[in-house]
Amino acid sequence: MPFFWTQQYGVSIKSVGHAEQWDAVEIDGSLEAQDGAVSYKLGGRTLSVATISRDLQSLQVEAEMEASLRAASTRRADEVA
Repeated sequence: MPFFWTQQYGVSIKSVGHAEQWDAVEIDGSLEAQDGAVSYKLGGRTLSVATISRDLQSLQVEAEMEASLRAASTRRADEVA
């Protein structure tokens, strides 16, 4: 699962996932208050989430995305077998 983190001018920014295209952006919290999350979605599926000062949420999103990838991989393996 792609991820990165950076600290810019005292602000911690973390991103997980990858979105080349999206049809919806959801903002939770307040970016101005440096406490929020931005989710990039396509067809209702979350592709990437960038967080500011929300380390726990970033870890939770990463775990959910990894679990989803594992489940999809298992389904494909079952279909082939």
